[in-house]
Amino acid sequence: MTNMEKLEHFSIIDSHITSAISHLVFQMSPSELDHTCNAFRNLAVLKLKINTHNQCSETNWERTRDSCNIAHVLSAARSLVRLELWFDVYCVEIPRLEVLFGNGIWPNLRYLNFGGAIVKEDALANFLNRHKDSIRYLELDGMLLSKEEIPEPDVDLPKTWKGMYRQISDLLLTHLTISALFVDVEVWTVNHYWTSSDAAQITRFLKSGGNKFYANDPRGMTEQEYLHWHAELRRKAMARDAEQGFEKMRKDAAGSRRRRRTSMD
Repeated sequence: MTNMEKLEHFSIIDSHITSAISHLVFQMSPSELDHTCNAFRNLAVLKLKINTHNQCSETNWERTRDSCNIAHVLSAARSLVRLELWFDVYCVEIPRLEVLFGNGIWPNLRYLNFGGAIVKEDALANFLNRHKDSIRYLELDGMLLSKEEIPEPDVDLPKTWKGMYRQISDLLLTHLTISALFVDVEVWTVNHYWTSSDAAQITRFLKSGGNKFYANDPRGMTEQEYLHWHAELRRKAMARDAEQGFEKMRKDAAGSRRRRRTSMD
């Protein structure tokens, strides 16, 4: 027990999607839960991939999820600086985020990598904003956001992501990586990816609701100023193209007249 109380780093994760801890580990008795919470109390780094056994209904992942035992164990690790939590498959439905993270905060959490889940936009934004004083490095990997249910496929960035970005635009991030999913004929595909380690660029990206072009403009314009500038740029480009087209037509016509005169001579 002495060694467990000094535990500061716990990792069950590697590069293989099949390497994960079974969710059944969290179906524990009250005494086992207390012992596990005590063991996690001093953790600074926790890397965890959970196997939901999605092909086997007998293991009852929903029972584990809704028991909140995962949240009890994670919440006990009050000293967390780095948390990586993934699932073995994409798009594991988490109807209430508190069943994973509880309702408190990790005051020292600087690094968060969360992936493979379907969560509600407002719930994720609220969780991140509770940690805005500490979190600096954020990766949301293979995620899908919803308001009340799984959204339909969308060729553009889903509105839920745009809203979530604006809700978390006060975070003081120095790194952000986002990969968002949509489903097409029962195949999950990444249709939105963005990453940056430039704090100012990240802030522009979030405040603009995920506008990649706006994020890449370093001049610090407001979104409305950017949209006006971009429209003016397009207008000038169209005018230039039209002028070049007229000039080409004029030259082609002049050349045609010369060829006709030459053939007549």
